[in-house]
Amino acid sequence: MAHRSKAHIGRGVALSPDDDLIVLLEPGDGVDDLARYLGDDVEHADDFYPPAEWVADRGCFLEMFLCYSDAGNGLSVILPRAEEIDPQLLDLFTSYAA
Repeated sequence: MAHRSKAHIGRGVALSPDDDLIVLLEPGDGVDDLARYLGDDVEHADDFYPPAEWVADRGCFLEMFLCYSDAGNGLSVILPRAEEIDPQLLDLFTSYAA
């Protein structure tokens, strides 16, 4: 579900080869899958609110950015706009974009 890459960002802040930079959600993924991926142990998807910095509507997909350091290191979560996408997941992203 994630693309991994070693890179340097910003002021020479090295990322580990184990750092995820992009997560691509796919049909069949739900809010609980995203919560588990981010290390959140939620019992109900309604109780999950990721610590997103922002969500951008890119037309054919939504992008949620989660920043994990003062250097700006973070993770982009990509949600395609497709009929097969879980409506609850789409609602979560659009609630941040509003």
